[in-house]
Amino acid sequence: MRRGTRPWPTCKPVFTKLSETVTKTIDISHEPDLGYVFYPATAENNFGGTRFDVILHEQPTQRHYDPENVQATIARQNGTETLHLYYTTPSGQYRVCPGRIVLTDRVGKQVVAFCFGGDLHVIHQPPETICVFQSPVPMLDMTTYHSTDMLFANEVEILIAQRRAAWDPQHPHHFEQHMAQIDPALLYAACLDALATKFAAMPHGSDPTRRQFVHLLREEMKSWQQNGRWPLAIPRLTDLL
Repeated sequence: MRRGTRPWPTCKPVFTKLSETVTKTIDISHEPDLGYVFYPATAENNFGGTRFDVILHEQPTQRHYDPENVQATIARQNGTETLHLYYTTPSGQYRVCPGRIVLTDRVGKQVVAFCFGGDLHVIHQPPETICVFQSPVPMLDMTTYHSTDMLFANEVEILIAQRRAAWDPQHPHHFEQHMAQIDPALLYAACLDALATKFAAMPHGSDPTRRQFVHLLREEMKSWQQNGRWPLAIPRLTDLL
């Protein structure tokens, strides 16, 4: 473990069966006949929405993108694990670690989202299994190239990779264990702050995506400050990770 690492709260229970009460609190009545749904950003969020649903069908509908498998990193008692979800996966609840959520269909086509951490509720209701990813901060849609979401996710992955390299390379699982316990809102705020500083010192040239991204960074930070969500002290990534 990296010396001087600040202790963080223990993560939520790594897996629990969903009770009927918990299932009813998750609104899935609106689920369209689609393979996945990125919820839109709210007035308080300038990037993506805070919920991402994946619908796994018993049989491919062949009317749209039909994911067969969902891959995400989840927290376990002694570390992390790559979880693969299928239509046959039973109902349950998991703690999702920061990183990519990858959907794959029967021909190998993938859809990718980036999550700063959150919860996953799996609801098995034949003939569908609905995977509901929820986070206190936006989830980024990485399916569209040259988009602000894609640029944001790529930049965050670079920041995380740089911090991972600062840890003991002989024990990479220590970094993953630490990541699993980070508050998603703190990680999100720290990344916003780090990227705002980075891009303020860079020329944007004629790249419209980069200019729009910098604008959204500033607007997001301003929105969080106005709504009282911005932490009183922003941790540096070197302290957080």
